[in-house]
Amino acid sequence: MLFNVFQYNRNVNVDLPNIFLYNENIERGGGMSVSEQLKILCVKLDISVAELARLFGRSPQAFGQKMKRESFTVDELKEIAEAAGCKYTGAFELPNGERVEY
Repeated sequence: MLFNVFQYNRNVNVDLPNIFLYNENIERGGGMSVSEQLKILCVKLDISVAELARLFGRSPQAFGQKMKRESFTVDELKEIAEAAGCKYTGAFELPNGERVEY
C-alpha cells in the first residue's frame, strides 16, 4: 500500500502490519531489536523462527532464549544470515558516507 507523505512530496511504502511495532520502537527511542529483525526475516523467507533456529544449528528453545535475552553476537548474526541464504552487514556509517564494519 502506498501512503503519500505531503511534507516530503514523494510516495513511500508503508507496511501496515508492522507500522505499529515500528512506531512503538521509535517512541521508545530505539530502533528495531535484533529479535524483531529476525522475526521479520522469517516472515520474508516464509519460514518459522523454529526453522531458522534449526538452519542455524540450534534448538528452537535455545534460539528462543537468545532472542528473549537479545544476546546474539555479530558473528552469530552473520552465521544465521549465511544459514538463511542472506548476508548480514553490521556497520557504523559516518556522516561523510564512510563505513566502519565489523
